[in-house]
Amino acid sequence: MIDFFQISQEIRKNFPALLELSDSEKDDFWLILKNTLSVEKKSLSTDQLVLLFLDSVKDTYKKVTETAIRQFIEYGREKNFDFFSITQKDIRDFISAEYGAGKSFSSVRVELSRINQFYKFLKQENQLKVVKNPFEKIELGKIDYNSKSEDILPSEEDIQTILSALPRNQAVVFAITVEKGYNLTDLYDLSFGYTEYVIENENSANPITAAFCYTKEDLWSNVPEHEDSRVIVSDSEIPDTSHYGRAGYYEYLTHPAWYNDLLFDFWLNDIISEAPENAADGPGYGELYYSNHEINLHSIDNAIVKKIKALYNEKKISAHYALKNFRWLAIRKIYEKTHDLKKIQKLLKHTTLNTTRRYLQNMGIEVKE
Repeated sequence: MIDFFQISQEIRKNFPALLELSDSEKDDFWLILKNTLSVEKKSLSTDQLVLLFLDSVKDTYKKVTETAIRQFIEYGREKNFDFFSITQKDIRDFISAEYGAGKSFSSVRVELSRINQFYKFLKQENQLKVVKNPFEKIELGKIDYNSKSEDILPSEEDIQTILSALPRNQAVVFAITVEKGYNLTDLYDLSFGYTEYVIENENSANPITAAFCYTKEDLWSNVPEHEDSRVIVSDSEIPDTSHYGRAGYYEYLTHPAWYNDLLFDFWLNDIISEAPENAADGPGYGELYYSNHEINLHSIDNAIVKKIKALYNEKKISAHYALKNFRWLAIRKIYEKTHDLKKIQKLLKHTTLNTTRRYLQNMGIEVKE
């Protein structure tokens, strides 16, 4: 796939004429460029491509001279930009990147460049790796907390930027390796409210890895919110909590994979029962995400709930997918009853009304203005 970040940098540096376009013109520019540089026209000369492009844009781009276009195409060929591999979907995905159709290339350029800088740092450190798991997490890298500056860690603004550029159904994990017994209070302060701590002891000799999981569209919304962080360990050794220096409830399980099934059953029972009894093992336990945010799941049609549960029990759908279905049902019911977009925005913790509106529209809900 074409390296859009590299191209955007070259445009800013070498082709200021293109930057004089309006936002909507920039969107169209990329689409017309794709049509001009299609595979069928790969054999054409630069002169022919320039003429084709200028003919396509007609009077729309009076500020873009023939020279600028020629330089752009020639530079791309010199640097081996694989223009001809661009698909319209590539361009749309890049420009939109979950921003919606109205967002332009220029408005996402700076945000993507910030992500790229962090990405490049991890790549330089040979720490970049992709991991597969049920939540399709993307692990961007591991940083030794004891030897690297905290400034390397993404700020809350960086996290929002990265989330906004993520494809659907994916999450970002920043994993920080710490020595066993390290005070995790400091790590908790970096959470910005998005963090799930997953402490994994690969074996008793290895250091602990604290994984900061940031998701788009609240993919981890099936996780109960505690007054403090939750820790899961992957082996039978339960670390001493006395050094954490923070009052609160920590939940330990012998294997992280058990957690979703356990939580799903507990949460589903809460939905179906008329008067759920929350466990009293510690602060916040049982006060699940939706009840914390006033989404009344008891109002969902019991037959639908049981159908989804049956599919889950028959292993035809995952716990995550089942929970996602419940989320849609709850949000749909509340919006159709209240038509209060701001209320839904608050429930979903979305930063803008436009994001909330798009979320509802993607669910097939007609949003009343």
